Amino acid sequence: MEYPSIENLYVRDMTTHKVLPDKLKRPEFAIPQRWLVTEKIDGMNVRIILNNGDPANLTPGPQVIYGGRTSAAQMPKPLLAMLRERFPLEKVVAAFDPGTEATIFGEGYGPGIQKGGGNYSPVVSFRVFDVVIFAGRPWWLNWADVESVASKIGAETVPVRGMFTLDD
Repeated sequence: MEYPSIENLYVRDMTTHKVLPDKLKRPEFAIPQRWLVTEKIDGMNVRIILNNGDPANLTPGPQVIYGGRTSAAQMPKPLLAMLRERFPLEKVVAAFDPGTEATIFGEGYGPGIQKGGGNYSPVVSFRVFDVVIFAGRPWWLNWADVESVASKIGAETVPVRGMFTLDD
């Protein structure tokens, strides 16, 4: 599963491309009273996928797959090596109930990952921003549970900037 694009809350002026904060893009965006705002890290979208194997391909038991936003994404070698070392199968499996299939979404960053990569960190690193589990259908975890999964695997989450209303 690829991470879905996040819809902008507001309509943009098509001429200036500026956000129009008095015009919501969708009426349902007015429903939440407060929004959790996190920092958008400029790096490479990463998926840590936990699955229970594929008996048809003779790969029984849980597996961890490390990938980019899409299956075609090319993972930089230093980022892949760091993910494999810091988040091995045993650690990822232990973060969930037995038999759970899940995807941990995060951002890889640091030198060689994106332009100015060393601006965030002098070493290649990773931060979690979302988690989905598959229990008949995709089930997106709330922020407290995302933080719990990140803690269990020994990762940080993206920085939280606060809880805000649309007026804020």
